Amino acid sequence: MAFLGQLTANVQAQLNNVRPQLNSVLQTATRARDNLAPILNRATAQLDSLGKMLQVTGDRKQSPIDILSTVTAFDNTLKDSEIGINYPVNGEARLKNAGDSLQLQLDPSSKAELSMSHLGEEKYVLETVYFHWGTEPMNGSEHTIGGVGYAGEIQFIHRKSKFPNLEAAFKEENGILAVAVLLNESHDDNPTFSTIIDGIKQVVYKGSECVIYGVNLLQMLPSLGSSSGILLNQFN
Repeated sequence: MAFLGQLTANVQAQLNNVRPQLNSVLQTATRARDNLAPILNRATAQLDSLGKMLQVTGDRKQSPIDILSTVTAFDNTLKDSEIGINYPVNGEARLKNAGDSLQLQLDPSSKAELSMSHLGEEKYVLETVYFHWGTEPMNGSEHTIGGVGYAGEIQFIHRKSKFPNLEAAFKEENGILAVAVLLNESHDDNPTFSTIIDGIKQVVYKGSECVIYGVNLLQMLPSLGSSSGILLNQFN
């Protein structure tokens, strides 16, 4: 027992001798971490922005898509096409934090629909709205135009009305119709998104969700003039 007591005392003495050195090493490491943090944060933001701008898939039919004016042709058959949009202007929806995006899931009873004359009489039912944004004015959108990203993007995901749900529609060609709206950063608040922003406070963690009211999806679309060939059908 005397031997163990002496051994313990020796070990404790050694620890006491190296403790100041360990404290010094820890303090140096902490200072280095604090000094590197801003640099790493800036580098991460720059890489994120660059990745958004250069993220182009080999298949132009798959997201993310970079729209290049040099290889984009205007289809004259679409000039007189009419688009009928029947979205709720004061609806109820479920807001969900999906981790990589914010999702707005519509109540099936809302019957939000979209139709296009060049697609025949087929109607597309709006199921989910996705919101994407980033840390910089040009790295928030999933899609880009000429390699340039935007501060954010809203994606309206529709299924062909003959399918019962998105899962079934995804399995069929042309079963899904998506409308993307690219967002620019503004110094002024946009009241259209006030309901969404208020709801974000209730879905801070991934997987959390809440019900929000007074959602006006029509106002989230770009302003369209009377000569645009767009038909907007509103309902409450």
